[in-house]
Amino acid sequence: MRMETEKEFPEEDKPDVTDTKKKTKKKGCNQEEVIAVLGHELGHWYHGHIYKPLIINQFIVLGMFYTFGVLVKNEKMLADFRFRCRAADLIALSVIFDHIFGPVNSVIKTAMTYLTRCNEFQ
Repeated sequence: MRMETEKEFPEEDKPDVTDTKKKTKKKGCNQEEVIAVLGHELGHWYHGHIYKPLIINQFIVLGMFYTFGVLVKNEKMLADFRFRCRAADLIALSVIFDHIFGPVNSVIKTAMTYLTRCNEFQ
């Protein structure tokens, strides 16, 4: 059985080996680009962009712990959501807590994204 490569690939349809070499480009940045990116990131550090989100997130976590502590003692709320078993209170509270903070987290995420975008152009 003879392989007929010429019939499979006519002259104009043959794959060009040099064409694949042209398509593979060097990946990475040159020295000027690396210096520009490093300078940009150091600018974030210089202007204190690192500390603002860190402090805001600490207050968010503190608020979440406080809310969780208040809700864990609220038996009426658990009964309103039809959780009757006392052993499953932690699981029930986790589900309720997730539903309460779902919309709040969406608003916080939007605000943090806005803050981040403002910091990019400062």
